[in-house]
Amino acid sequence: MATFTDLVLGHWHGLNTPRTTVDGHSLTIADVVLVARHILPASLSTEAAETISRGSTVVRDKLAKREVIYGTNTGFGGSADTRTAAYRDLQQSLFSHLMFGILAEDQPSSATNQSNGSVQTRSNGYHSSKPLLPLNEPVGATTMPESWARAAMVVRLNSLARGASGITVGVAESLVDLLNHDIVPRIPVRGSISASGDLSPLSYIGAVMQGKRSATVFAGPHTGGKRKVVRADAALADAGITPIEIQAKEGLAIVNGTAVSAGIASLALHECLCLAALSQLLTAMSVEALLGTDESFDPFTAQVRPHPGQADSARNIYAFLGNSRLKTAKNNPLKSSAGELYQDRYSIRTASQWIGPVIEDFSLAYQQLSTEINSATDNPLVDVAGNRVLSGGNFQAKAVTSAVEKLRQGLQSLGRMLFTQCTELINPATSRGLPPNLASDDPSGSYLFKGIDVMTAALTSELGFLANPVGTHVQTAEMGNQALNSLALVSTRYTLESVEVFTQLAAAHLVIVCQALDLRALEREFRKAFAPQFSAKVREHTACPDDQGAEALWERFQHSWETHTNMDLKPRLEKSMHELEGELIKSFARGSLADTFVTVGQFQEEMLSIASATYEKTRALIGDGRGLNAKEYLGVAGQKMYQFVRETLCPFIGEELLRGVDNVPESGLHGAIGERDAHVGVAPSLGTYLTAVHQAIRSGKLYGVVMECLEEARIKSPPTVGY
Repeated sequence: MATFTDLVLGHWHGLNTPRTTVDGHSLTIADVVLVARHILPASLSTEAAETISRGSTVVRDKLAKREVIYGTNTGFGGSADTRTAAYRDLQQSLFSHLMFGILAEDQPSSATNQSNGSVQTRSNGYHSSKPLLPLNEPVGATTMPESWARAAMVVRLNSLARGASGITVGVAESLVDLLNHDIVPRIPVRGSISASGDLSPLSYIGAVMQGKRSATVFAGPHTGGKRKVVRADAALADAGITPIEIQAKEGLAIVNGTAVSAGIASLALHECLCLAALSQLLTAMSVEALLGTDESFDPFTAQVRPHPGQADSARNIYAFLGNSRLKTAKNNPLKSSAGELYQDRYSIRTASQWIGPVIEDFSLAYQQLSTEINSATDNPLVDVAGNRVLSGGNFQAKAVTSAVEKLRQGLQSLGRMLFTQCTELINPATSRGLPPNLASDDPSGSYLFKGIDVMTAALTSELGFLANPVGTHVQTAEMGNQALNSLALVSTRYTLESVEVFTQLAAAHLVIVCQALDLRALEREFRKAFAPQFSAKVREHTACPDDQGAEALWERFQHSWETHTNMDLKPRLEKSMHELEGELIKSFARGSLADTFVTVGQFQEEMLSIASATYEKTRALIGDGRGLNAKEYLGVAGQKMYQFVRETLCPFIGEELLRGVDNVPESGLHGAIGERDAHVGVAPSLGTYLTAVHQAIRSGKLYGVVMECLEEARIKSPPTVGY
């Protein structure tokens, strides 16, 4: 059985192998993303065109025999008790009563990459040199982003391509023309209950297809984040596109369906798949930063509780931690010492059990939406083989609601896990020796990550609110006819809002964990440099040199050193040395007690000086990049992500540890955030770093690193029988 990892990597491969010929049966989530956000062209397969024509013939023949067909010679919904022979006028009445949405005239197109206005062709995702359309609408917008409209059009095209809608081929080809000429209807954000499909939003697409003067579009080049807003008739004329003339049933076929909610949900699903994969990598890096063990992810644990999601995530995290020098060995003596927490805390120890059900839900959501975007969802439907026209309810978008609410609730679960990992890294009571607020300088004057600690709490709270179901708020509509309505589009919009909130939380987590890993490297390098000096001084002052005694003193020093991380360097060293006095007196006893005290005092004074100088030197070496940095200590996956963030994405972060006063010296600025020239000479705040990571996630660049790590994990640890 395919795993979630297989699904994600297959989806990612689809993004790198564009294939957007629409046939009604094989549209993928990746195809929707490519057409919607990367402006890839679409085409209608020859077979689909032939199937569409046969369906249209069935409708014409039945009307010629004066058979009653819903929405073709009857009224709509609760008004279906009326009859008419004015077929074309009836279809036009749809647009008259459905185009009720609010479209503020000052809404921007927002047709830019959310990071820097364009997407460069790259090896780790999305082969496109065209602009990357935004995912979310601007705050307060009344107009859908262009990517939403394009997603709706390609899904509607695919639905019509099944040949069950009774349209002529010209209707489908009109959608192809709009997509390929990048003429994007302006669609209101609100107003659909997704019961009889997304009637009102789809009516705006249908109006543009007809070149109605009441409809407007985004057209022209993507320049400076905005595009021209022009009337539909003018845009079609400029592109040389002939407006369609709606025939019997065709208006209903256009507006009656789930394409808008399903298309936008596909965009949300793409982000959720990638964010779930990123969460596993962030968890592995958190295990390293918290000096955790990989025992929690041992294959045996999943063998005896074989939930597929748990097994898949455990296998990935276990592989991600391969070769890590920071994970704690199972037989580490500190684990057996009284006063030491024997097991890792839940945020990392139960991570695979927490992630597992979420990615199983995401896999089901993927199946539901993949089915939906390859379905005929209007009414009535034409059974060409049986020469029948059937009334039904395929437009009810409950499957979409089910999918996006699983996604939104899953993001809340993953967000709660990441939040807990963050708080444990920032809090010295739980971080296993990291300084408070992850300060790399004296904690009395540096509270660097305290603000982010608050920020992550705010984001996690918002995710909790957004996780509430939307589908429980159904109101009866349309003369009581639409007593059941899915609210799929409303729920999808809130899911995209959750995607944005979660992305900010993930960006904060990544910056936090990179700082924590740097501090681990600092500690390891300091102890490596100081340990031999400490032992040498012990032997120098001890009457009977004893390596075992020196090792015992060193272990006691380390324990005391880790206990007092909330103190500045000098008092912390003094406190750690003071707590050695009893053992030092025993070890250094020679002659009178007074002589012993003098010897102990000399030792402490010398070691304070040596330790302070060694720590400052080590911090400087690591801080300016001239010494060993954290990636040398990390597992195979953490190393890739750390290097991407610190050296590729934000090279100035890699040049110096984040400090509490001046994060980066003026000489270290490279304008490496967003467009490289945009920030030259501007000293970045901590929020600037988070913004850089956030933009890398939203643009898809960071996902490429995640997928490389997943691919390597799958090769290294493929699923086994019973796993």
